[in-house]
Formats: sequence, C-alpha cells, structure tokens
Amino acid sequence: MGKFYQRTDKSHSDEYKKYSQDDHGKNGAHAKWSCDFLDKYYNDDIVDLVLYHHNHTKSNYPDLCSILRKADHHSASEREDIDDTQEVNETPLISLFSKIVLEGNEKVGEQYIPLNKLSLDDESFNNLKPADKNEAIEGWNLVPEYKNLWNEFNSEFELIQNKTDFNTLLALLKKYASTMPSAAYKSKSDISLYDHSKTTAALAVSRYLFNRDGDVKLTQNNDLNCYLAIEGDISGIQKFIFKISSPQEAQSGMSKRLRGRSLYLTLLCDAIATHIAEELELCEANILFCGGGRFTIIGPNTKMAKEKLSEIKSKINKFFIDEFNAELYLALVSIECCGDDLAKFGQITRKLSNKLNEDKKHKFSDNLDEVFKFDEEIKYDDLCSVCGTPYPKKEDSVVCKTCKNHEKLGQNAANADYMIKCITDKGEGYFY
Repeated sequence: MGKFYQRTDKSHSDEYKKYSQDDHGKNGAHAKWSCDFLDKYYNDDIVDLVLYHHNHTKSNYPDLCSILRKADHHSASEREDIDDTQEVNETPLISLFSKIVLEGNEKVGEQYIPLNKLSLDDESFNNLKPADKNEAIEGWNLVPEYKNLWNEFNSEFELIQNKTDFNTLLALLKKYASTMPSAAYKSKSDISLYDHSKTTAALAVSRYLFNRDGDVKLTQNNDLNCYLAIEGDISGIQKFIFKISSPQEAQSGMSKRLRGRSLYLTLLCDAIATHIAEELELCEANILFCGGGRFTIIGPNTKMAKEKLSEIKSKINKFFIDEFNAELYLALVSIECCGDDLAKFGQITRKLSNKLNEDKKHKFSDNLDEVFKFDEEIKYDDLCSVCGTPYPKKEDSVVCKTCKNHEKLGQNAANADYMIKCITDKGEGYFY
C-alpha cells in the first residue's frame, strides 16, 4: 500500500512525520504511507505491524513483526540487483515475454508494460500490450498514472463493506497493482507489486503456522525448513475430455458436453487447491498457481500439514475411483524448503515435477481397496451412450447423470456473465 501511495507524490499525514529510519528501518519509509492509509480502517495492532515490518524490534509484537519481516525478505529474494540506480517513477514494469528467447531467434530489447489497471473490456489487451520504455511512459514520469489509479483504487476500496474480507482485498490489489514494479531503485523491475505482496502474505501465514504448530520455533538467526512447497497434478485430463462418442441419439448436446467437461476440470482443479488451502488454514494468497489441471501451494512444514495432505489425496482419489472409474488421478507431492531455497524457486519446481512423475507411476497405491472392490450386486443396467460408463438407467435417457451435468454446465457457461464460487459445510463441501 505504501509504495503505491508514495509513488503518487502525495504526502502522508503529519502524524507520521516524526518517524525516522531508527523507527521504520533503512528501507521502510514507505510504511509511513501504508499506515496513513490503513489507520482509517484497521486497528492499532495492524498499523503497528505494518509500520515496523522493516524493524521488528520497535514493534509492540516483535515476534509477529519478525515473521512479517522475514516473509517480506524471502518474498523479495528473487529480485535481480542492478549496478546503477533508477528513478522509481520513471521505471515501468518489465514484460517477462521480452526475456524469452526461442531457439534460433535473437534476443530482443526489453519491453515494458504500460501502467494500467486490469480490465475485462475490449480495450484491455491494447492497454497492457508491452512496448518500448518511451511508449510505456506517456509523459515525463508515471506520477499522473499512479495518481489516477490511486484515486480509483480508493473509490473501490470504500465500497467494500467488510474490510477484513481478504479475498476481495487481494482481488482489488491484483486489479490495480499487477502492472506496477515492486522495486526499481536498485533492482530489475520485473516483479509486480501485486505478486510481491501476495507471496509475502503467503510466506507470513506459513511462518506463523510453523511457529504455532511446529516442534521448533523460528528465530532471527535460524533459517529452518519452515516452508512446504506443494504441487498437485490431475492426470488423465485429455482422455477424460475427449473420451466421449457422438451417437445419433445424443448428438444434439455434443458441443455443450465438450465445453462442460473442459470447464468442469478447470473448476475441479481450483476446488481441490482451495480445499487444501482451507484445510491447512492458509489463505488464497498461498495458492501460487492454479491452471491446466495443476497447482502450486506454499504452506507450513508441519506434521499436521503433511498428514492432512495425505488424507486429502486419499479422499479425492477415492472420489475419482467412485465417480469416474479411476480415469482421473490426483498426484500430490511436497518438498521442505527454507528461505534461502526460495531464491531459486525454479529448482524447487523441477524437484516437485520429478516427484510428481514418480507419484504417477504408483497411481492409487493408497486406494487399492477401493480399486479392487467388487460390488455384491450389479447396480447398473446400461452403458452411457456418450462416455460408455455403466449407469442405472432411468426413463428413456441414453446418457448418464455425469454427462448430463457436463452438458448443463457447458450450456450455462456459454450464457453466463460471471460465476460465483461458494464454500459451504453442507453436502460435499465445495461446489460451483
């Protein structure tokens, strides 16, 4: 918040002028702008943690503030330092696409993302299209853009009735801070303020839970394997989507079923990641990536977290056996890591991928009883004309209940303006 606010060139209130480096730390001046914004909406405890997150010794809650300070430091560990200094308000966010060099092509010059909010309107792509630095900055600097975005952000923030609704606040920050560099003065400006803030929150939650539930407590001087990098992958997706036939009696809903099956898997992956985060007492920020049937989560390295992951994996794969005849499988693995490891997160993801490949070689090894279970009586009397799955036939239907649901989902999605995600304790627990 402070970096966003500070870059508008607006002054913070007089209340925070008395604080110096001795209070907020060498690199923590932006905290004064943060607190100027936050103290209108939140209690003194939160303002205290924010003000001293670069100098925990001054906080009324030094242990909690230390957790936040370390999380902030580890979140920034992937930044690439530069030799020269840059003016922050003259430095847009570098597009990562300009860093990609395909085999046989020459390296291109750095491209920058114009400072705009994320939007779903027709012009959104053009507003975010990477360009040369001079094109990305319309005037002498980015101050006017920061001011406009700050004013719009404040207007939307005022509309939020529950100011402790974390997911709404995170979404709002994503909308406005995704094209802002987190740091630019002595760093490559290729990490957004939103991404840095999100991962800081994720690591802070993980460190707090490790301290609460772990056998060993974190201190300023130790760097334990307090984090657990978690990776999940739903295998069998392609076969699941396209293993459907189109008989004459079921051709009318074919395109809807294909659309519905594809969307169902997207929602299923998101629901599993959300379920894991909920069970491990994490927040939405801890889900670092979710898409294409795969997700990455950062959590606490505790015995409780590992046991819950094992339980969730077994429960979901039992569901896949019962519902889809074991055509889908959830591979779920994790790796312990410390703060220094996060600076090379690419190595962690490679290790996780290797563990996932090994896991897939032993599909359903924890669910063998369900895989080889035989029903005492036949509970079906026909095969679905679309997917070929046995099902109890009712009335004149030639399609099973699952395929009907996918067809309905595909039809509704085509005509919907938005989707609402609900989490409830009723029924199965998670639904869309």
